Amino acid sequence: MSLLSRDELQRYRQRFLCSLYRLAGGLSEKPVNADDVYNDIGINAYQGAEPRAADSLVQNAVERGFVSRGTGRKISLTVEGVKWCRERCK
Repeated sequence: MSLLSRDELQRYRQRFLCSLYRLAGGLSEKPVNADDVYNDIGINAYQGAEPRAADSLVQNAVERGFVSRGTGRKISLTVEGVKWCRERCK
């Protein structure tokens, strides 16, 4: 079960993916630490549960085909994720 509600996932998804896009330099398959992405978007509502909140956002993005998981806490954008971000991230 996700720590974030469906509405929260929808609200934070674009911020999370756009931050990953920026941190990865707009490249697919460039690993970035999921916690760094989460911290970059500045959500302060889940103090003490940040890794679980980040995991909820990662899982949501994986299910949509925008992100792939690497080793440890590393994640990267897929080619589809980069396309999505190019259209929506400014």
